[in-house]
Formats: sequence, structure tokens, C-alpha cells
Amino acid sequence: MVDALERIHAALDESGVVVDTQPVSARPPVVGINGQLGTLDMREWAKTIASVDARIVETIDRGLFSVAADEHVVVTDAYDVGGDPCSARVGPACGCGERRG
Repeated sequence: MVDALERIHAALDESGVVVDTQPVSARPPVVGINGQLGTLDMREWAKTIASVDARIVETIDRGLFSVAADEHVVVTDAYDVGGDPCSARVGPACGCGERRG
């Protein structure tokens, strides 16, 4: 991981920016049209993210990167919106929503 960050640092323009996005909740909400359905169990994934974050802190401590901003955003998963999201949204653009003979 640190090697990858070193490569990114070397490839960046001097004024370049790296945006690191990671899920921060072990139990993110799942919402349907009628309200909250529950939460996802992301506890195992949260452990992986903690490990990744530790490596990023190492590169910051070494001076490769600096933190310009730290923001938290809640991204909600929705599953009961009706229809097939892949064929309805992506399908027409790539033809994957159609069955070809």
C-alpha cells in the first residue's frame, strides 16, 4: 500500500490533489422509499479500512502528502426503488439491458 502511495506521489503534478474516500461506518444505513430498512454489517470491511488509513497516516507522517480537508458524508444505500436499476439506467447506454438473439 505504501509503495502505491509513493508511486501516486511521484506521478502527481506539484499542485495535484489526491482524494481518499473510505466508508467510515461499520453499520451504514439502508433506506427504502418508506424509510429506513436497516443497516449493512460492514464491521469486517471497517477493519480493512482502518488498516488502509494507518498506511495513509504513515505517508502523511513521512511528508509525502498533507491533509487539506477532512469531511464525512453519509451515503445511503437504497434497494427497493423498483425496476432493474442496471437495465433501466445503464442498459440503454451500453446495450446490456437488451437481450440479443
